[in-house]
Amino acid sequence: MNFTLHLTADCNLSCRYCYETHSRRRMTEETALKAVDIAFTYGHEKNGFSLFGGEPMLERATIESVCRYACEKAKATGTEMRFKMTTNGTLLDEPFLRFANEHNLEIALSHDGLLQDVQRVTRDGKPTMARLEPIVDLLLRYQPNAVAMQTVMPSTVGRMAESVEWLYDRGFSRINTAIDYRPDAGWDDDSMAELERQYARIADLSEAHFDEARPLLYLNFLSKISAYLNDRPCIECKLGMRQPSVAPD
Repeated sequence: MNFTLHLTADCNLSCRYCYETHSRRRMTEETALKAVDIAFTYGHEKNGFSLFGGEPMLERATIESVCRYACEKAKATGTEMRFKMTTNGTLLDEPFLRFANEHNLEIALSHDGLLQDVQRVTRDGKPTMARLEPIVDLLLRYQPNAVAMQTVMPSTVGRMAESVEWLYDRGFSRINTAIDYRPDAGWDDDSMAELERQYARIADLSEAHFDEARPLLYLNFLSKISAYLNDRPCIECKLGMRQPSVAPD
């Protein structure tokens, strides 16, 4: 069973494509630990928790409590335990990364590559790329296989492949691209045609780095390739079946 814990609706950035209505709404430690208890009642051999926001690192103490408590229950019940967290990275530090590695917490970094300073800014509109440079080094030192989560908008889609290449050169082998899906995002025929061209360029990049010691693993493509090789129309999302979400309340 995999639970997604929505720890907070708050964030310390103001990304231009964000769909979230930020607020001070947060999950208490008591609620988070109750969610852990519920997950273990299903009797699965493997359990997992995705720690989500807003920016989940604003609730660092709750994250650490959840990981410790769930690991204790996993040890007592002989089950496998893993955690995932998507973060903007601004609040990561070495002590937390040591904790993450000790508790099997996989960290995905939201980073838009060359588009970072255009799309991912602070609340007062300041750029974030330079601030993240030492944190990226630190993350990749502790978790070399960390995923970079890129997002593109219609206005920036023309630099999508270039940004994927930048992230790969920066040290990320596993890269995922999300599309700005907001109803008013502004996708039209021209931007969709450009998106198709960018995917073709990324396919060429993936092929060029395929046989290297550090291949480019573009996750958007790998799920489709896996579905094709297994003769399945798609790899189904388990949201609502084996991946329920838990709200702050």
